[in-house]
Order: sequence, then C-alpha cells, then structure tokens
Amino acid sequence: MQLERLILFSYPVLVVMATAVMARRAPEPVILAAAGITYLGILMVFGHDFSAAAPGRASADILYGSLLVFLSATTFATYVIISKPLIAKMGSRFFTAAAMSVSSLAVATHAGGAALLGDGGAGFVTTPTAMIAVFGIATIGTVLPAFLVNEALGRLGPSRAAILGTAGPVATSLLAVPILGEPFSVYHLAALVCCAIGVTLVARQKQR
Repeated sequence: MQLERLILFSYPVLVVMATAVMARRAPEPVILAAAGITYLGILMVFGHDFSAAAPGRASADILYGSLLVFLSATTFATYVIISKPLIAKMGSRFFTAAAMSVSSLAVATHAGGAALLGDGGAGFVTTPTAMIAVFGIATIGTVLPAFLVNEALGRLGPSRAAILGTAGPVATSLLAVPILGEPFSVYHLAALVCCAIGVTLVARQKQR
C-alpha cells in the first residue's frame, strides 16, 4: 500500500511536465530534477518490495500492480489537465455532477457485469453497518472531495491544484502506520522524503 501511494504521489510532476509539453516548451531543468528525485524515491521502494517478495507470482504481482497504479496516476494527471477548460465553461458544480453521474453509471455497469459473470452478487454485503460505511465513503470520501478538487482546479489551475493535492497521499501514508498497522521501513521514509522534495521543487518553481 505504501508503494501504491508513492506512485500516486508522483502525478503532480506528470501534470507539470505534460503542461509544459502542451505549451510546446521544454520542461525547465528544475522540473526534470524534481521528476528524477521523485521517481528515484519510488524506485527505492519498488526495488525493496520486489526483492523482498517471494520469487514467482508475488514479484510478478508487484510489477503488474505498480504498472496499474502508474497508469492510474497518468490517467488522473490527464483528468486534471483537461478539466480546467471544461470547468471554466460549465462551472465546477455542474462539471462535478456530470462527472460523478458518468462515474456512477460506469461503477454500476461494472458491478452488474461482475455479478453476472461471477458469483451473482452473493458477495455483496447489505447489512445496516456496511451500508452506513458505504454511504460515508461515497459522500465524505468521494463526492465531497470531487467538488472541492474541481473547484480548486477552476480557481488555481491544474499545476497548482495538483501540487497542493499531494498532501492527501502523504497524510494517508503516515496515518496508515499507526491506524492500519502498515509497514513503514527506512526505505519508505527515504522514498517519501524524495517524493516530497521533488514535489516541493515543482511548487517553488511554479510560484516564480
């Protein structure tokens, strides 16, 4: 889980570099240095987890999972970039409502397909406690942050909003240790510091 968050933590660098490419100008040296430091930290944890995994299926899962998370970071960076002009035209609230509606339809389609092809939905928990937890995750953990992020995109722009958004993965990584009991070795700490330095360099550059 820590490796996953560190990979997701790199998406602001992707946003800034993609914005530079779209503007048809080469990324500045400090941006390239920030990207190098960020991905050095990610590679540290990836190498540690990969070498510590059992040979065969476990190491293959780490490789495949890391690729999927990086693709997720890439798609989210793309979303951050293309959202700005749409939010300017539609307004952040209407854009978020439309995006959440499409997302809900996609999730419902996936769940229905999985139920038809899998166990027929027998694994879906419908106890009152579970439904309260699902409602809380859906509203507090998904819908409300989506409205706030899109409002920030409209006011700050994709680069600054992405950089400020990195506080989430950092806080989650730190809180996951005492609350969830997740491992946090010196490799994870060094990687988190590298990622924080890289993103900070990007933030300082954007403020100039």
